Amino acid sequence: MRNGEQCDDGNNLSNDGCSSNCQLEEITVCGNGEKETGENCDDGNTVSGDGCSALCTIEIVNNCGDGKTDNLTEECDDGNTLSGDGCSATCKVEDDIIKRIIDKKPVAVRPLPEPIALPVTLPDT
Repeated sequence: MRNGEQCDDGNNLSNDGCSSNCQLEEITVCGNGEKETGENCDDGNTVSGDGCSALCTIEIVNNCGDGKTDNLTEECDDGNTLSGDGCSATCKVEDDIIKRIIDKKPVAVRPLPEPIALPVTLPDT
């Protein structure tokens, strides 16, 4: 190594632990459980889909069926992943009337028909 060099890895590339001007660089290791420079998160693994991606960026995780409505990805969450109960398996509102109530929009109600008078004959007792 020459005077003023902290390292010399034999190339002029940066981001490999030794910079192009032969100074030590902090290397970020995603998945080691320590949030380092350039990481938004580090949960100790390199598995995506758990809230912190394999690249240590924050992910939006859809937990449909947990009973808590996540306003970013869910319209509803009734605590299950069954369709046909008003909230679908993908946490989308299934019934337009329910959706209108949730969105606080007017709900059209059909008027009841006019009553009809029908003759009734009772048997003699």
